[in-house]
Amino acid sequence: MYSVSYLILNDSQRFVIVSAHVPYCNQSHALPLLFERYGLSAAPTHELAQMVIDTRFVSGECIIMKNALRAGYTQDEFLTLINELIREHPHLTVVAFWQRVMDALRKKARKTVVADKTPDYGAYMGLLQCLWPDAQFVHLVRNGWATAQSMVKHPGYRELVRRNRDNWCTLAHGAWQPTQHPVKEPELTDCLQLWARRLRKIQSESTQLAEANYLEFRYEDLLRQPAALMEAMAKGLGLSASPEWLEHCVSQVDSGALTRLEALQYSEQSLVTSNPASLELMRHYGYLESVTG
Repeated sequence: MYSVSYLILNDSQRFVIVSAHVPYCNQSHALPLLFERYGLSAAPTHELAQMVIDTRFVSGECIIMKNALRAGYTQDEFLTLINELIREHPHLTVVAFWQRVMDALRKKARKTVVADKTPDYGAYMGLLQCLWPDAQFVHLVRNGWATAQSMVKHPGYRELVRRNRDNWCTLAHGAWQPTQHPVKEPELTDCLQLWARRLRKIQSESTQLAEANYLEFRYEDLLRQPAALMEAMAKGLGLSASPEWLEHCVSQVDSGALTRLEALQYSEQSLVTSNPASLELMRHYGYLESVTG
């Protein structure tokens, strides 16, 4: 039985649930563009495959191939799989094509559930829920100030700011070149505003989901009580949480991350409070309790 969970992160954190049942799909980005172009109609499978293969990270790396290698395929094996799919099914809907590809990764990794960690899918949860009614979404929120400090160093987020875009799905397909003559280089406040816009969109999209299909946690709480949070997350997803798995999860948490976060100083509070949307969200999630407007 094909099952999928979408893990929505509002920044560049490299965190995902990994269990005996869940293969880690390290982002995909292709679904919104596929659906925008082909909708619910059957399309030439070779076109769907080419679009997915042409979907890239900011580094230019092929996203689906990275997932295939992670699942245990060689590059040649995965391309052979795609060619066989094209030959056997000349026309497929986006959903049918995607399920076949993800199911192949799932079986290769000997798992029962696919977890797709594409942060930008937070902007498309309503669409994904329509396509996969049983899909579950986990949103891990992180301190906006800390997130902005990560974003401003990340080439992908810097490019989003330069182009006034909010997610990579709009840029991921095909060959693209970095902005040659940006109006200005991204600054910390630009990234804080990007964090706020993305988070607002996730909040809006979450209202379209069944309550049981949307889970939200704070990254800081994961650092403070990793076992308790992971157990709650697994329960919400209907996954087992054995003591061995919880112990493994705890071992994967960066013990120094919480110390760094707690030492984080909002030394330029005027920059935070000058952006009402960011200020409201930071307070809503308990990050600015001591800061006054």
